[in-house]
Amino acid sequence: MLAQIKQTRTLSILLVEDDPHFRSGLRTLLGGGYTIVGETNCVKTAISLTARRHPDLMLLDMKLEGGDGIALLQQLQERHEKVKPLVLSAHQEGSEISRALLAGAKGYVFKSQVAQQLEDAITTVSQGNVFLPPNVATPFVQSLQAVPRISTTPAEIPHLSNRELEVLQWVAWGASNEGIAKELFITTHTVKLNLEHVYDKLKVRTREWNEKENKFKTDKLVNSRVLAIRKAVKLGLVQL
Repeated sequence: MLAQIKQTRTLSILLVEDDPHFRSGLRTLLGGGYTIVGETNCVKTAISLTARRHPDLMLLDMKLEGGDGIALLQQLQERHEKVKPLVLSAHQEGSEISRALLAGAKGYVFKSQVAQQLEDAITTVSQGNVFLPPNVATPFVQSLQAVPRISTTPAEIPHLSNRELEVLQWVAWGASNEGIAKELFITTHTVKLNLEHVYDKLKVRTREWNEKENKFKTDKLVNSRVLAIRKAVKLGLVQL
């Protein structure tokens, strides 16, 4: 059982799930082996609870009030929160898994397999590794590798510095900004600065549309991380 997992200390978990019945089932499944520090179905509340209670893990649904799981993952990265998000989703498409991992998720479990896989997923993610169900790991990689290469001349390929290429490669492997900083022995600020340069050079900056004001939000970048990886793969700049 989950409660039998041995830890040096009790892991704290935040439940971010839209379905109250599924949340109740998670509480039962987790048993008494963990400290549940809060529950919510709202992006804004999840951010607030994370900042105030500093959970070790977040069990995260993709459908939420006030946004979605991807928006929440992106905000967690922007705020440099140390929580490790583990996505629990009904979506089984490789593209959805890719979006979640590139946005900062540390693992992905299908809701239909939660009872069988949650124990392994929590153990894997809490140890600093990425969890993917064995039956989806290969399709997920194939979905990324299926991106066609662009036929270009050397002059058409943007010049990225060695550091920018290093950072971009780690992003392609699904690492968070914090994880990249640790691997390259640099600060998260340096990682973010290099990514800003990458987005500019690859021309993948996209912005969220403000329908009320009929213009783009100047301070809201959307999916630049995902678009950068897709374009870098097409150009042959990184390997998956």
